[in-house]
Amino acid sequence: MAEKEPEKQPKPDAKPPKPKKEVDNSTLPLLVELTFTSAVILLSLVFFTVVGVLLFSGATVTDFILRAGVSTLVIGVLLLILVRQVSMGVLRSGLGTTDKLPPMDEPDENEIKSPFKVK
Repeated sequence: MAEKEPEKQPKPDAKPPKPKKEVDNSTLPLLVELTFTSAVILLSLVFFTVVGVLLFSGATVTDFILRAGVSTLVIGVLLLILVRQVSMGVLRSGLGTTDKLPPMDEPDENEIKSPFKVK
């Protein structure tokens, strides 16, 4: 006859399940998102335009690689600088971080003031 299998009990030293991490649903400000997206689209258009012109002009493989690479690199660096300037401006103006900054503490009257000014 069939024997009953003993019920399995959980081990006492088993680790409790880890709590799930909270997912941060924050997004970039609209200005930064539009600048970044337009920079990527512009860089892609420049690359494909250069490739198309080089294919129709009958450039050699070396010219093809050098011209496409240099044009993509130069335009990419310029767009990187532009996107960085816009995102730093948004960060400094506080458009994207006003709700996350801690409140500023007012100086206490009882604090010892230093004779040296820190700039």
